[in-house]
Amino acid sequence: PGIIPPSCTIDGKSAQSVLPAVKLPANDTTTAKKYFDECMQGKECSFNVLCTPEYENAIRQTIQNWQQLFGIKFSAKVEVVDADELKERVRKGNYQCAVAPISTNAETAVEFLYSFRDPSNICLYTSENFNTLLSQLLTASSANSVAQGCAAAQNYLIQNSVIIPLFFQSRYIATNPKITSVSILNSGNVISLCNTELLK
Repeated sequence: PGIIPPSCTIDGKSAQSVLPAVKLPANDTTTAKKYFDECMQGKECSFNVLCTPEYENAIRQTIQNWQQLFGIKFSAKVEVVDADELKERVRKGNYQCAVAPISTNAETAVEFLYSFRDPSNICLYTSENFNTLLSQLLTASSANSVAQGCAAAQNYLIQNSVIIPLFFQSRYIATNPKITSVSILNSGNVISLCNTELLK
């Protein structure tokens, strides 16, 4: 998967239906070990991975794989917190690596990607190169050029390891057919219950 949610659109169509397949960074353990050795030059490396309880076992297994690859000079700790603390720690930038959800009310892929231009975005990420890609989206003259621009911006975030997508979770809402005037976003969020009526 990419990072653009399936609920976001490009020219009225699901972004996923018009964007090319996302190419995730290659899993090249030989090159990874080479870079690690060159970077650390015999020094020790340690860091924390922040996650909620449901991902603890998967993260621990991943870390064991890393330790087998990089050896005794590498250590990592899994820090398990509840969802509220995870959200707050990520919001403040108080983490080294986090397995965290990203949610959005954005209706379009462009709107979603633009949320990463705001310095207060979930990753506290800023990049002039990324901002240039976003600016080019504003001058896109066709749905095809918008799709290409979105693909380039999405690919930039992934290839620079700002975000590595793991999976999507969908949100659904069930309503009675007799209920009227409930406003719902493509993401599944209820945005208005004003004037809602249950018809007899």
